[in-house]
Amino acid sequence: MTNRKFTRRDCLRFAVGGAVTLPFAQSVWGARAQAVLPQLPKSFDEIDHFDVTHRVRDGWQASIPEPTSSCEVAIVGGGISALTAAWRLADRKVMLLEKEGETGGNSRGREFEGCRYALGAFMNQGPMAPFEDFFRELNVPLVEVHGNQHAWAGNGRLVRDPLGQGLGRLPFARTEVKALEKATQLLASYAKPKEGIFFPRADNTESIRALDRNTMWAEYQRLGLGAQGKQFFDALISARVGDSGEMLSAWMGSYLLSSAVARNYTAPGGHAVFSEVLRSRIPASSVRTSFTVIRVAQQSSDKVWITGVRGGAGSEGQLETIEADTAIMGVPKFYCMHMVEGLRQARPNALTQYTYNAYLVAQVFLRERIDVPFETCAPNNFTRFIVAPDQLPGNARRDGGGLLTIYIPYPRVAGRAMLYAADVKALGEQIVRDIESVYPAARGKVEAVKLHRWGHPMLTTRPGMDDALEKVRESFGRVAFAHSDSFGVTGLYSAIWTGMDAEAEARAILMS
Repeated sequence: MTNRKFTRRDCLRFAVGGAVTLPFAQSVWGARAQAVLPQLPKSFDEIDHFDVTHRVRDGWQASIPEPTSSCEVAIVGGGISALTAAWRLADRKVMLLEKEGETGGNSRGREFEGCRYALGAFMNQGPMAPFEDFFRELNVPLVEVHGNQHAWAGNGRLVRDPLGQGLGRLPFARTEVKALEKATQLLASYAKPKEGIFFPRADNTESIRALDRNTMWAEYQRLGLGAQGKQFFDALISARVGDSGEMLSAWMGSYLLSSAVARNYTAPGGHAVFSEVLRSRIPASSVRTSFTVIRVAQQSSDKVWITGVRGGAGSEGQLETIEADTAIMGVPKFYCMHMVEGLRQARPNALTQYTYNAYLVAQVFLRERIDVPFETCAPNNFTRFIVAPDQLPGNARRDGGGLLTIYIPYPRVAGRAMLYAADVKALGEQIVRDIESVYPAARGKVEAVKLHRWGHPMLTTRPGMDDALEKVRESFGRVAFAHSDSFGVTGLYSAIWTGMDAEAEARAILMS
C-alpha cells in the first residue's frame, strides 16, 4: 500500500472498473437541507477483524505452548464450508474454531422489526444436483426471485427483467441490444445441466473448457459486445466476484453469467439462513468463537497442533494449542499459506491465479416501505447493487418502514486500501444520494444508514486456473481444505461441496 494519505474524495471516486466523479462541493440534501436528515454513520457498524492474522502475515513469530486439549478433527473457520464439514462429522469429536464472535463467515444476517437482512451473500440457484438431499434435510424455506424482481437502473430509467423481457428496453444502441440478446441466448445454453458449463470442469465439453484460456473481456470482444454491453455484463459479474472481467477467466465469467440467467432463489436473511441452520445442528461444546488460529503444524506423532489466540482476531489474548488427529482449513487459501506450516514452501505458486476483493455492505432504513424490485443493478452509481429484503413474502417490517441492503465492491489491493481509508459519513451521504436517485419514492424517507466492511470475501480467478485449483484442493499431509475458493468462486454450492469433500478427506485420514 502506498504511503499517500487517501482523502474522502479519493475514496468516493473509486468504483469497479474505473473512477466515478462524485461532487461534494454542496450539501447532497439540496433544497431540503432544513428537513429531518437521516442518521449517518460515524463508524463501521460491523467489520471483519484481521489484527492478529495480519501480524501472522507480516511474519510474527510466537512461542508455541504445549497442547491443553484435544479432539479428532479441528476445523478452522466458521463459514458454510466449515459448518458443513462439522455437521457431517457429528459422529466424531470435532472442534470448530472461529476468529469472530459468531459463526457464519460471509453468510451472516441480522433482523430489524421482523425483517431479516443479509450482511453478505444472499442469492443462489436453489436445490440443484447434487445438493437436493442436503437442502431437503436442512429444510431452508427458499423463495424464487423471478425475472421481474431483477432490475437495471441507469440514464434515469429503471428496467425490470433486463436479462429477459426487459432486455429490449435497455437504453443502449440497437447493435448493443442485438449483441446482448445473442450473448444471453448463449448463456442460457451454458445453464443446461449436461451440455452446459458446470463444475467439475473436466466433465465440460472441450469447447467450453477452452474458455479458460482467455479473459472475460476477450470473450466480450468475441461476442461482439461494445462498451455498453461490456459494462452491463461486467456489472453482473462484479455482484458475484467483486471485480470486472478484465482479469477473470472467461470460463468463470461465463459460469457466473449463466447462473444469472438461470432460476434464482433466496431466503429472508440470505445465506445466513443456511449458516444458522447448520450451526443449530452442531453441539455448542464443539464450537469455539473468538479464537484466532495463527499456526497449524503437523507433528511427527501423526498429530496436528492448532495454535490460536483466545479473545478474537483484534485481541492480545493468550495463546492456546489444541491437538487433533486431522485439521480442516475452512478459510481462504491465502490465510492457509501463512497459517499451515510448510504449505507455502510446498506450493509456492498455488495462488498466482487468485485475487481477493473487498466489499462495503450498507443497510438503509426507510420511514416507509417503498415498492421496488428485489434486486437492482445500478452500474453507473457509486451504489452498485441494491437489494430490498422487505419485498420477500412475510419479511416486511412490522412498523411499516422499509429496508434496503447495498453492496459496493472494492476490487484488488487498491480497493481494500480505499475502503480502509474511507470517510464513513461521506459514504453514507453518497449512498443516500444514490438511493434517492435510483428510487424517487425514497426521497426524504431515509431514516438511517449502517455500514459493514468486509476485507476479503470475493475473489477473481484468472485464466489457466485448472492447475492452481487442483493444487490448492489437495490435502496437505493430515490437513484438508474446505473453502469455496477451492473451486475458484465464492458461493453457496462451492462452500457446501468443499465442506463435503473435506469431511470425506478427514475420515480417510482418520482411518489411515
